[in-house]
Amino acid sequence: MKLGKVFYSRRFLSVFVLLLFGYVCFSQLQTYEFVGALKTSENAIITYKLVFVEYENGNIEGYTITDFAGKNRTKSNISGRVDFKKKVISFSETQNVYTQSDAGEQEFCYVHVKQAEIQNKNNKSFISGNFQGLFPNNEICVDGTLNLVSKEVLLKAYNKAIEKDTSITDLIDFPEIINTNANNHIQSGDDFKISWLSDTIRMYISDEERIDGDKISLIINGEKVLENYELTKNKKTISVPITQSEYVMEIVAVNEGSHSPNTAYIQLVDSDNTCRVISHLNMLEKATITIKKR
Repeated sequence: MKLGKVFYSRRFLSVFVLLLFGYVCFSQLQTYEFVGALKTSENAIITYKLVFVEYENGNIEGYTITDFAGKNRTKSNISGRVDFKKKVISFSETQNVYTQSDAGEQEFCYVHVKQAEIQNKNNKSFISGNFQGLFPNNEICVDGTLNLVSKEVLLKAYNKAIEKDTSITDLIDFPEIINTNANNHIQSGDDFKISWLSDTIRMYISDEERIDGDKISLIINGEKVLENYELTKNKKTISVPITQSEYVMEIVAVNEGSHSPNTAYIQLVDSDNTCRVISHLNMLEKATITIKKR
């Protein structure tokens, strides 16, 4: 993978669909095709296509095409595992098949995805999760989030985009996820979604910036867990046993302290993963994090 920003235009849409419906052959096995983008922690957008077949034991093999509408188009082999019952997929790029990039072999950043979620929403199929990029020597080169959509959804969105003369990304309702490898900043009206593995929601809440008397209320599934709580450097620990499939957590700014805006630093710990979220809210504004149990 060679990083670069991609901007969506009518010309891009044509390349997008021509690539998507190109000839694919993996013997008689069913082929799965997803197309979308990688978003790095620095907000660079890189187009991304994933094609794979599943074997009886859950192993998968296939390829990815990175930056397929750009000058650094690269095709790489991948291997991994998929579990459609648990709705998760993991895979790693193993080697390049070809590239148009001028980067040397040791400069390539190979994508690794662990336990991304496979979702079906309104008859649409999505793959959403976090990715980490590694150089051949296993040093980290980038991290961020992955959002892919099945080719059937993409074709419908493409046709609508042509009719409305708009961006294809405005017409696909990608599920939002939190990047576990970076600080995630949320503001009023935001609703971030994250998949959860463990049986307990464990979180730590504090003020990591200027201590200025910021107060928040925390509401989980309609029940107030914190009310008018004043944030300090000391972390407030909250544990919520999971007994249902979805938890909606609302962070409400009670005030703005002596320095606007109200900022709360929240660490969500799930097994070995930690999601770091920072809310930026004016008085009485709220942001939401939706936690879904896998």
